[in-house]
Amino acid sequence: MKGEKLPTIKSMKPDNVIYASTFSKIFAPGLRIGFFVVPEEFGRWMVLVKQGVDLNTCTFTQALAAEYLTGGYVQLQIRKIIQLYKPKLVTMLKALEENFPGNFKWSKPDGGMFLWVERSKGMDMENVYKHALERGVDFVPGKFFFPNPKDGIETMRINFTNVTEEQIKQAIKTLAAIVKEEHEVITYN
Repeated sequence: MKGEKLPTIKSMKPDNVIYASTFSKIFAPGLRIGFFVVPEEFGRWMVLVKQGVDLNTCTFTQALAAEYLTGGYVQLQIRKIIQLYKPKLVTMLKALEENFPGNFKWSKPDGGMFLWVERSKGMDMENVYKHALERGVDFVPGKFFFPNPKDGIETMRINFTNVTEEQIKQAIKTLAAIVKEEHEVITYN
């Protein structure tokens, strides 16, 4: 959305990096097909391993992905995605600033689909998550992104892609109210 384009790790060390990705974010969310770019000596081995795991990937979705890549559609779609998500990102950042308590901080990404929110120690975002679901708001507790289950308790990953700007504003207000309630529970217990 903004910022400078960074080189991929693969471009820096092509013979030592296996690059894996998916088409679900840049083509179609339901298209569960991925790809990898590897040094040649690993490619054949990875194909054999994949065949041993599931025997076949849907040839229709493979053909769609191949046409998408070779037809030059990727850059056009990425421009559309940026135009769609940028105002939502701005809305979410502004709503966080206006509603969340001062003991929270969040990422301010140049692009993407998610924000990372964290509070100083003491608040379990899984509890916040349960209360948020009861009020129709969803996010992913950050602890699920950490290898140690005790890490990331006070973090959350929030997404802004599949909602309107009005829904973002309301969801952030709701989350802010819940974290303020949780803060009171922590403070008075």
